Formats: sequence, structure tokens, C-alpha cells
Amino acid sequence: MGSAWYVDRSSLNVQKYEPPQYIIAVNVVRVDNADRRSTEIKNVHTYRFFYNSDLGQMYADFNNNDNWRYLNPQGSWAETGISMPAGEIAFALAYNYKFYGDRAYYSDDFYNRIF
Repeated sequence: MGSAWYVDRSSLNVQKYEPPQYIIAVNVVRVDNADRRSTEIKNVHTYRFFYNSDLGQMYADFNNNDNWRYLNPQGSWAETGISMPAGEIAFALAYNYKFYGDRAYYSDDFYNRIF
């Protein structure tokens, strides 16, 4: 408990821009004890996201080997908890646009912290 994950804006890398398909890589950092004001980075991991905007689907590749896993927006926290918000943030940072739009997966406050 107390861990927090952050998307490193400076690491954003658009690897494919062929609408409706996009691939974006971004580093996600973990800070343990963030609830106790720790700022020490414990882990940095590159996540790659594949998006199909026509289908409204997002996939994640955690090992940089094109082994894409579908991120079900209705999935549990265990299935999507860090990866799906990170993918949404990466898309919003890259294109100043909400991937999931008004589907109500994320609040306005979530996007206000990105834009």
C-alpha cells in the first residue's frame, strides 16, 4: 500500500501513427510510500500501447515483444489498474485528445491533470 505510479511525460514516444492505429511507448515510474511523501523512484518500466480508434480498443505490451494484451475497460483493477490509465494518459499527451472520449471511464478531474 502507499505506492503510486506516474507517467513520465518526457519519455513519450509515438512509434506508429497510422489512424485508426497508433502505438505509443511511455515510461511508468513507481514510487513506494508516496502516501508518506516519499519521492524516491523504485522502478521504471516502459509500457507500449496499441490503440485502434475505430474499434475503441486499447492493448498493452509490457515486454517490448509485440505480445499485445487487450485492456478491457470493464476489467478488474488487477487486469487494468495501472496500464489502462497510463495508456489513456499517453494518448492524451500525444494527441491532446481523450482516447475513450466521453465513455465515462475517467472523470474530468483525471483529464484536467493531463491537459
